[in-house]
Amino acid sequence: MKKIMYCTIAILSAVLTAQADNAKVNWQMHCAMCHGKKGQANTPAGKHLGAPNFQQAKAQASFTDEEAFNAIKKGIEKDGRMKMKSYAGELTDQDMRDLVKYLRAFKKSK
Repeated sequence: MKKIMYCTIAILSAVLTAQADNAKVNWQMHCAMCHGKKGQANTPAGKHLGAPNFQQAKAQASFTDEEAFNAIKKGIEKDGRMKMKSYAGELTDQDMRDLVKYLRAFKKSK
């Protein structure tokens, strides 16, 4: 019985690690160009579009996880212009949820 429990824990741990790795790869492929590698939005595109700095607690508090998920899935349009494209055709819903968790980890305390 203990062996089964340890195997289950090891498998779950491997799955969670794989999800985190996938989120990092997806972030770098789809998000970093505007939001930066560490979420600071200090890229030319991020500055031009007014992307939020996800390291700031105030920026993180300005949206819910569901709003972030919907922004990734549906894109963001403001004043008749697309500020962020939809990733619905490129990422699964789980990939998008993992990206939300990933961007939440950028938040600095204070």
